[in-house]
Amino acid sequence: MMSNDSDSSLSSSFSKNRTSVGKRKRRRSFDDDDDDVESRKKRKRKKKKKKKKKRKKKTVVDLVDAILKSKYRRARKIVKNDHTIGNRTLPNGYTPLICAVLNRSEKMCLLLLRHGADINKTDVDGTTPLLHAVLLEDGSIAQLLETKGADSTLKDNMGNSPHDFGLIDLLRRQNVRTL
Repeated sequence: MMSNDSDSSLSSSFSKNRTSVGKRKRRRSFDDDDDDVESRKKRKRKKKKKKKKKRKKKTVVDLVDAILKSKYRRARKIVKNDHTIGNRTLPNGYTPLICAVLNRSEKMCLLLLRHGADINKTDVDGTTPLLHAVLLEDGSIAQLLETKGADSTLKDNMGNSPHDFGLIDLLRRQNVRTL
């Protein structure tokens, strides 16, 4: 009997150790793996949201800064992420297209026009990008704007149109230079 009691005490102590080990090292079932995968996905989504919140949304000022510094890739990235940014205005009334014209950057003008910038949108004085190009006597940009559909009959607040400042002469001179 003694051996039975000792066997039972051994088996009971063995089962105690076994259950305590079993609790420490819990085996995962397939359902637990699915839950872990889902919880990992949720954590990743939360991290992405935090990163998105941390990223500063690009504004018109950022786009104009890229235009004025001739940073084509940066400007392209800003315009691709927000197609409406090309039609917004700065506090002084200039649009990004007008800034590109004033900076004499034909490449930036094309970029903005490809991404939906309004070619006839005026500044606070009613001056269109085409009129700015004519006033700067930049025939290549004036010709580009003309071919892309700029309205040469629009007048500014003073009643001046591109024709009043010699648009046709400027375009003729530009064509002579390109020939």
